[in-house]
Amino acid sequence: MSRPAASGEGCELVVVNCSECSREADARFTIAEQWAWWSDGFGALLPFCPECARREFEDRITLAHAAHKDHSEHRAA
Repeated sequence: MSRPAASGEGCELVVVNCSECSREADARFTIAEQWAWWSDGFGALLPFCPECARREFEDRITLAHAAHKDHSEHRAA
């Protein structure tokens, strides 16, 4: 990878909008800012800012975390 590509020089800014509140963010930083990407069920991933993701998906995140924890504990036994 060339130095300009690694540093982001010459790259176009890609703006992502939250699917719920339309908040804008630079796509390069959505992971660091803890944006969530959820499937629409048709193959597309929709971006959600951290606040909207917690509000919309908190119950699913909690259930998934609990299932993962139970599986990990079962494997360790």
